[in-house]
Amino acid sequence: DADHAGCPITRQSTMCIAVMSGLHSIRMSSNTIKDLCLSVGKSEYFGTVKGGACAIGARSIYEDLGAHDKELEIRTDSTTAKSVCERRGHGTMRHIATRFLWIQQKVAQKVLSIKKEGAKHNIADLGTKHLDEATVLKFLTMLGCEFREGRSKGAPKLHGETA
Repeated sequence: DADHAGCPITRQSTMCIAVMSGLHSIRMSSNTIKDLCLSVGKSEYFGTVKGGACAIGARSIYEDLGAHDKELEIRTDSTTAKSVCERRGHGTMRHIATRFLWIQQKVAQKVLSIKKEGAKHNIADLGTKHLDEATVLKFLTMLGCEFREGRSKGAPKLHGETA
């Protein structure tokens, strides 16, 4: 996911990527997009490109561990980002450097697939939007996170704490 020109000072966009393997969270990051984005679609496209790079990196790790059957699926809530990834060239979206078009080749080669994700199920919203508590808790649960009371048994003892 990406927010378009979300910074009120620099007008830079922020993207968030959640890399999942089944129900397991592998990586989650939120980064500023360095290139100035002139449209929402361009912001979302850059986030999709970064997500594709992260997915290919994750698959490389799986292959190093002997798992060669991992399919890569990029989920985005942006119809524009999906359509740019599935065509060749920049089309009507201008000012995209050719270094960002590699994902089109990977989609054409079926190395990556792009799926439309409904906005209500987009975990990456955690890093780009202000969300209500119920939505945050829902997305954290989808990431496999849970809240527990107390301290971990493996944590060092605090001063004055008894076993």
